[in-house]
Amino acid sequence: LRVLDALDGHEIRKLETTGPAMYLEYASDGKSALMLRGNENICILDAESGKLAREWRGAPKVVTSARFSPDGQKVVSTGFENSTRLWEVATGKSAAVLDGLGNVSNVAIFTGDGKRVVTGGYAKTVQFWNLETGKEALAIRNRVFKNKDSEGSVVADVIVTPDLSTVVTVNMGGVICLYRKS
Repeated sequence: LRVLDALDGHEIRKLETTGPAMYLEYASDGKSALMLRGNENICILDAESGKLAREWRGAPKVVTSARFSPDGQKVVSTGFENSTRLWEVATGKSAAVLDGLGNVSNVAIFTGDGKRVVTGGYAKTVQFWNLETGKEALAIRNRVFKNKDSEGSVVADVIVTPDLSTVVTVNMGGVICLYRKS
């Protein structure tokens, strides 16, 4: 995997990988990078050297999403096993499992304060998880407007504003929905 300068296209460095990269994200401190390799493995790379620091299998089945926590100390992953997992970056060990997604999840992200995880997927619901309790704190049923097909309200991605006042979902049916706290 090559990192190129966007202005002139010269290679800055190579990142060590043995398979296709499905997702890449740098930690907030810029010292490490998270890579979702293939459909299973979560890799932590040294951002400066590009060398693989650690790698672990993210789930027994396909992993659809893996993201850093705001402080870069944890990773959240989700996928086809109907649960979301938290991992310690330093060790690659499982820190917690959030059960009760109800279906395959496409995305899992941390909120800006790192106290919650937000998931979304085939259950057509956005779920907020309290990381202190490991329990669902809030569920928002995704809406379908013009697209009446069965994929129309499946959550493909989700964004949450830092103050938690607005949730934006992108549906597989091509609809973007904004949910605002009233």
